[in-house]
Amino acid sequence: MPKKYIEGIKTELNEMLNCETLNEAREKRDAIIADYSDIAEPAMVCLDEGFDDAMTVMVLPKRLRKYMRTSNHIERLNRELKRRSNVIGIFPNAESINRLMGSGQLEVHAYNHATVITALHRGRDLYWGSRPFYVPLLAICG
Repeated sequence: MPKKYIEGIKTELNEMLNCETLNEAREKRDAIIADYSDIAEPAMVCLDEGFDDAMTVMVLPKRLRKYMRTSNHIERLNRELKRRSNVIGIFPNAESINRLMGSGQLEVHAYNHATVITALHRGRDLYWGSRPFYVPLLAICG
């Protein structure tokens, strides 16, 4: 794809990902494909084939879509687990590293669960603050 088109298509793709409904996103996808198919045919084929997979997140409530669409929460969890393993250095066996990683994930779950329960108890919409790790099932169903 020529560089002069990259900024425009990036903006249009962000608009598509932030649409309110799946039908709006489909209309935006069709417009993008019509605009850029002669310029970047392989990219438009990829967009068309991967659209349904990319838009799976549209079934979630709007407040969770961007969070679940990105991998930031997974990267944050991986950094935390790496930090913990670097503190220990050498593990005597596989069970010890499993215990350490498991305890880290339990701690994250407890933190998120407490945040969700507190928000629901106070009658507020869920807010994930600056340290989100992952979304508990309660947040998606509730």
